[in-house]
Amino acid sequence: MYFKGKEHMVDQSIFENIRNSFTYEFWVKPNASHKIVDETSDGISGLSGQRYLIGPAHSLTRENAGVGVSAGTNGVTVFEHSFSHLPALLVYEIPITEWTHVSIVYCDKTPSLYINGEFKKMGQKSRKNNVYASGHLGGYDPYGFYIGHVKDIKLWDFAKTETEIKEGMQEILTGEEEGLFRYWWFHNNLTISPPNLINHVILSALTK
Repeated sequence: MYFKGKEHMVDQSIFENIRNSFTYEFWVKPNASHKIVDETSDGISGLSGQRYLIGPAHSLTRENAGVGVSAGTNGVTVFEHSFSHLPALLVYEIPITEWTHVSIVYCDKTPSLYINGEFKKMGQKSRKNNVYASGHLGGYDPYGFYIGHVKDIKLWDFAKTETEIKEGMQEILTGEEEGLFRYWWFHNNLTISPPNLINHVILSALTK
């Protein structure tokens, strides 16, 4: 699937039962850079210049936050979002010009980044009571939209290990895998979550 920088799809804003320890995985080939900001657990640096492949959903309470991932040709940044709160807890600069596998692993509210199965960096621990996975795909209006290719976005309800990430990078899933909460894949410009997964959903076609 190719995102042009204006598409935004919502499965579910916040997955309240997926919190604090979970894993996002996806393959990306970005076509635009995103704004590099300072790494911190406080502030509102994610308001502009971002390429949100996973939109940082608003938690609707000050005590909790939703997670977002901005990906560009110059790296990957992990944000969290709440009232007057949109900081980058993990910032990693790296050229991404070819298909690249990215894993964001949250363990006890602390994000870690894996690129092509290799550990790269641990971010800062969230100060919030809970950090929730977000179901926004392709952007978060008006703060930024992803530009580029993406395939096989997976959300697991546990913190994956480096070994588990490496072994599963190329795996074709059936939907029966233990711990798999969402699996968004792209077919004929449709995004589909398999019907045998929890709360399955079929989303609208992206604008061509």
